Amino acid sequence: MRELSWAVRLLLVNQFGVNTGFYLLVPYLAGHLTKDLGLSVAVTGVVLGVRNLSQQGMFLVGGSAADRLGAQRLIIAGCALRAVEFALFAFGVTVPLLLVDFRAAALTAAAIFAVLTIAQALVLPAREVPPSGASVLGDWRRCLADRRFLAFTLALSGMFALQNQLYLVLPPAAEQATGTPSSVALLFLVSTVATLLFQVRIIERLEAVTGRGRAMVLGLAVMGAGFLAPAVLPGLVPVLVAVLALAFGVMMAQPFVYERISQFGGESLTGTYFGMFCLVSGVVAAASTALTGWVGAAGAAVCGAVGLACAAAVLGQERRTARPA
Repeated sequence: MRELSWAVRLLLVNQFGVNTGFYLLVPYLAGHLTKDLGLSVAVTGVVLGVRNLSQQGMFLVGGSAADRLGAQRLIIAGCALRAVEFALFAFGVTVPLLLVDFRAAALTAAAIFAVLTIAQALVLPAREVPPSGASVLGDWRRCLADRRFLAFTLALSGMFALQNQLYLVLPPAAEQATGTPSSVALLFLVSTVATLLFQVRIIERLEAVTGRGRAMVLGLAVMGAGFLAPAVLPGLVPVLVAVLALAFGVMMAQPFVYERISQFGGESLTGTYFGMFCLVSGVVAAASTALTGWVGAAGAAVCGAVGLACAAAVLGQERRTARPA
């Protein structure tokens, strides 16, 4: 990090803070909705799906705005909005009795985002963006007319959908297996440690031995296969197997997915293409989250099928088409 500029250092710290604030609240949101507010698992799945869809849907607006206004302003505005959002989670409830720890977690997460917002405003440099000759709707139409990009997006949307099950399917399974809510923290600890130890090594290895397309296929297949363990076996160990499979699958696929999106969009429309990808992924994630909540105990099996189907779709695309220039 010492070799990087202050702005890049802040972005790394910013991502650390974003993850810290997010994991302080979202993993426990499902339990808060079901136990404290008395919502059913199906309704909780719908609520979490709508939250994901709202977040992912705004990526398209934010991406287009970043292409035209510059990323600095959007990073600051988005971080400030999330600080307000997480603070509202502490008070936006319909029952009088709450856990003191959930409220504290929500306010702590909000405070983290507020501090990051101030730091971003002070450190991140502004970048002049050349005027675009097309309208925002024209940019969106260009994305939607790009059939290769749409096919890629639909196939890879399963990656985000499966990631979100780390907040819905796996935490209740861990708590049910152990009888204690503290086991939820173990899931995220295992995932985080695995990422810290192996992310760079896995990318270097995959770049040396296989193509980017096959790396994405392998990552999706690993993510889907991991859910088969809790689908057929009881206990905490199968849940941890699914968590590790998710972590390793994301490490294999996600960097190459983001690289491919930037190739599709080019320098002028990178934000717009990322936004469209996230919007479609959000729709798929919302539907899958609602579905897994509705099927209950069979949710892990559904997730496994989604991952393997998406891997097959990406494999078919890679065999039919070459990578974008």
